[in-house]
Amino acid sequence: MRQLKTLSRTRLPLSPGGGAGIGEGIVQELVSRGARVAIADVDRSTTESLAANMASPNVMVTEVDVARSDQVAGSVNEVPGRFGRVDTLVNCAGWKVNKKP
Repeated sequence: MRQLKTLSRTRLPLSPGGGAGIGEGIVQELVSRGARVAIADVDRSTTESLAANMASPNVMVTEVDVARSDQVAGSVNEVPGRFGRVDTLVNCAGWKVNKKP
């Protein structure tokens, strides 16, 4: 927990997959500790709803599909325009691989 406390005061995390599940919990904890957080998720509407419920000026939303490198680059480039930099990646994103039976 001490590391999380330090992270929340000194770094700007970008959290792919931060819109739901474990990522959502991490984002909520960071924001509750005063961190500025960029939530990057493929489901923009759910992520925007999460950000609205937190009602914090320290949260921004960016839409990204982590399976697409162009979207990842776009998301990373979008954050500095709002917060000035990205210091940390809290990766909670994943993707589903469809296998034929």
